[in-house]
Amino acid sequence: MACLDLPVSGAVLDATSCWLTGTDSALLVGSLPGDPTEGVVVLVQGQRQNVTDLVGSGPVQVTGVNAVSACLKNTRAEYRAVNLVAATVAPNWKASCSLSEVGGTVPNPPATAPSSFGGGSRSAIANSAALVAPSVSPSYYEYYSYYARCTTLSAGCPLYQQGESTATAPGNGLVVLDFGSPCYIPGTSIYGVEMFFQPTCIADSSIRALVNNWISGYESQNTGTTTNITVAIGTSNSYNGVDPNYALTPLQMYDSGQSWYQNLVAAIATAGLKAPVTVWGADDMEEAAETENEWSTGGPTVQWVEGYGSASPARAACPLSQPGYLADYGDDVLGGTGNGSADGWTVAQIYDVAWGLPVACAEPEIYFADMATEWQGLNQWAAANALPTIQFSGVMTEVETGTLGPNAAWDDLESDSQQSPPIPSVTTIAWTLQNLPDVVSVSPAQGPPGGGTATVLTGSYLAGATVVDFGGTAATSFTVNSANSITATSPAGSPGYVDVTVQTPAG
Repeated sequence: MACLDLPVSGAVLDATSCWLTGTDSALLVGSLPGDPTEGVVVLVQGQRQNVTDLVGSGPVQVTGVNAVSACLKNTRAEYRAVNLVAATVAPNWKASCSLSEVGGTVPNPPATAPSSFGGGSRSAIANSAALVAPSVSPSYYEYYSYYARCTTLSAGCPLYQQGESTATAPGNGLVVLDFGSPCYIPGTSIYGVEMFFQPTCIADSSIRALVNNWISGYESQNTGTTTNITVAIGTSNSYNGVDPNYALTPLQMYDSGQSWYQNLVAAIATAGLKAPVTVWGADDMEEAAETENEWSTGGPTVQWVEGYGSASPARAACPLSQPGYLADYGDDVLGGTGNGSADGWTVAQIYDVAWGLPVACAEPEIYFADMATEWQGLNQWAAANALPTIQFSGVMTEVETGTLGPNAAWDDLESDSQQSPPIPSVTTIAWTLQNLPDVVSVSPAQGPPGGGTATVLTGSYLAGATVVDFGGTAATSFTVNSANSITATSPAGSPGYVDVTVQTPAG
C-alpha cells in the first residue's frame, strides 16, 4: 500500500515501504527521520505497535511477505526475518531469509501495552523536585475495518471496547480518536474522512455512531465519576490519505473543516450522561518533511482550521471542560530548519494552527526532548514578533522504545516553556483493545526513597497481576485485593517521579 496517512508518528518513522498484512495490521519499513543510516521497522496490529531500530543498517527493503512472515534486506545484502503474528524482528542479520522460517499458523498473542517509562539514546528525561505529575489518558487510531462493527451500538465494536477500557483521569484527560485524513465523496459536496488502510471516503455524519460507541463504552465503566473527560475527534492533514485521486483544494479544506464541526463534533450529544464528557475536534498538524503530494503544507492546513473555527463558537483559553475547541498537535514543528519553510510551512502558519487562530489549542507531540525545545522556539518567535505566548493545554506522546514516557514528556515541555497549567494533561497513543491492566491512581502518591510504603493502586483489570513495578524496580511485595485494587510495598529508589505499572497474563 502507499506510505501515506499512517497510524505512526513521523517522528518515529520516515516510511519508504508499506505492506498491508491484515484488515488492521501493517508492516512499515523506512529509516529514523533525519538519519537514513538507521533503519526502522514498525509492525502495526490494531492498537499495538512494535518499533525496531536497525542501527547502521542503511536503507532497508522488503524482499518478501506471506501470511505470517516477511524478509528484510539491508544495503550489505544481509537479511532479517520478521514474524508478522508475534510482531517481532529477528535479532541478527543473516546471509539469507526464508519466508518459511515462521512455520504454520501462529496464534495471535494478546496485545502488549507499551512500557510507559522513557529512556534510551533518543531521549533525555528531565529531573526536578518541583515537577508536577500529569493526568494521563489514552488516545487511539481508528481503522476502516472497525466501521462495519460500529454503525450500531454494540459491545463488540472496537471503539466501545476502547471507551470501556478508558478510566477517568485523576484531573481531566484528553482522549483523541484519530480517524484518518479529510476527503470528499466524488460528485457530491459531502465531506468525510478516509479511515486508516482503506481508500473509502466515509461521510462525517457517519462517524457519529463510532464516537457514540466510544462514549457508551466509557459510560459503562465510569458511572460514579464527576470528573470530566474530553474526547477530541481527530483527522490528520494528509490531504489525500490513501487515495491520491481526490486531493482536497485549499477551499475544499476550509469546507471540510467546517463540515467536521457542524456534522460531527457539534452533533454528538453529551447532555444527561452519567459521566461528564466534553467533545472537541482534533487535527494532526504534521509539518512533514515527506514529499509534498502526501501532506498538506501550511496554507491548506490553515484553511482547514479556519473552516472549523468559522462554525465553532469556541474561543479564548482552551479549558478542557468547554466544548468545541480544536486540539492541534504535531511533531517536528520547525522541520529541523529553524524556519519551517523547507516543508512548505512558514513559522507564522505553524503558530496560527497551534494557537493564533481563535479555536486552536496547542497539544504538542513530545516524543523526544528536542521536540519540547522546538515548541519553545516557536514561543520565542512569537515573543520576537509581539504575539501572545502559546499556552499549552497538554502534551501527546507515543510510548515506544527510546521515546519519552508521559511524565518525562510533560516535564520536558514544562522545563523548556516554564509553564505549569493547573491540570497538566498527557494523552498517549495507546494500544489496548483487550482487557489490559490500567492503573488510575496511586495512594499515597509519595514516600521515602528507602521504600517500604504500603501503596494502594486503583484501576481496572488488575486481577491476576504477576508483576508490579515502580519505574524499572519491582515492588518489594504486593497483594491483589480485587480486579480494581492492589496493595504494593514500594521499593527503594532515587527521588523523583516514576511510572507505576502492573502486568497480567494479558499484558
